[in-house]
This record gives sequence, structure tokens and C-alpha cells, in this order.
Amino acid sequence: MTALSGTRALVIGAGRSGRAAASLLAARGARVRVVERNPAARRDPAWPAAVELVSGESRPVSLDGIGLVVPSPGVPHDHPLLTAA
Repeated sequence: MTALSGTRALVIGAGRSGRAAASLLAARGARVRVVERNPAARRDPAWPAAVELVSGESRPVSLDGIGLVVPSPGVPHDHPLLTAA
């Protein structure tokens, strides 16, 4: 697997797959932002400090500097962040 040191990654969805993707990306050196529409979502305590959670649909999320976008399996292909990326 390629080292992702210095890469800024965005994971869409904080369910099981999204949490696993965030953990893997961080373990490979990426700085990870996880976005979840559920405002009650909580940060996974197993995540390293390199993982940030942004929850709630009303919060704007910037794609500036993001080099990799990983959608969870349940994220629709026309999700606004995927369209913008």
C-alpha cells in the first residue's frame, strides 16, 4: 500500500466502513476529515489525533487541500461533496 504521508483525505460517512477507512488512511500517514450528516455522531475513540469529525448537514465542509475523497458504500453517487470533488 502507498504511504499517504501529508495527504489530506475526506471520508464521507462515519458508519462502520467510514470509520475503518479513516483509521486505515490515518495509519498510512494521511490527515483525515470524516463528514457525517447525523449531528449526533461522535468521534471514534480508536481514531488517532490525525482524524477529525465534522457532523451535521448544516456545517459547510471545504475541499480545499483535499487530495483524496473516500465515500462510504451507502453514500449516493450524486452526493454534493462527490460532485464538487
